[in-house]
Amino acid sequence: MAADLRDLDAAFELPEVVTDPKLRALYEVLVARMCAEAAHLPMTTVQLLLIERIAFNYIVLRSKERGELGGFAHANVQKDYNSFWLSMTAEFNRLLGRHEGAN
Repeated sequence: MAADLRDLDAAFELPEVVTDPKLRALYEVLVARMCAEAAHLPMTTVQLLLIERIAFNYIVLRSKERGELGGFAHANVQKDYNSFWLSMTAEFNRLLGRHEGAN
């Protein structure tokens, strides 16, 4: 079990509740692309987990927009979900920008 705690691969597994194979594949693509975009950065564990959260929440957002996973109760819930996701992406973009500005 200790080895599992040191290995972040387990954190990058999309829960089975998302069944659409295209969205499951998109999750993998998003994680891979974001990791590649940040490959030149000295990433902390929390920053790596931020990549996973951004990808996961994007997939959940897409699923809910399609009416899967219960959908959105009303437009304000969808707006709040989008705002939350955008705040996470803003943090990731700041991380990338800080490093680019230092060079």
